[in-house]
Amino acid sequence: MKRCTGRCQLGCNLREFAHVTRYLYSALHWRLLLWLSLIVASSALEGVTLGMFLPIIAGTDSDAPLQHMLTSAFARLGVVYTLPLALGAIAALYALRTALVVLQELYVAK
Repeated sequence: MKRCTGRCQLGCNLREFAHVTRYLYSALHWRLLLWLSLIVASSALEGVTLGMFLPIIAGTDSDAPLQHMLTSAFARLGVVYTLPLALGAIAALYALRTALVVLQELYVAK
């Protein structure tokens, strides 16, 4: 593979990324997609979990859009968004995220 020199580092990095991705796909096929799906799912769960902390920090008097999204999501589930329930949901999501990370590591270790 030709090494890049000069000013075009972004283009060079993208070419290297494409080369590595093609190599991994040729070696792993669908397993690469499963591995990436586990990574994306665990990252998304971490983002949702961290997002659930913000209304707790802001307090109950907040008019933030995230607060409204969370309270309406909990209302659709038929429960009221309270601090104990939010902390329980955060713990459950972190446990699920940890399980996905462990699955990812087990999958890579094969």
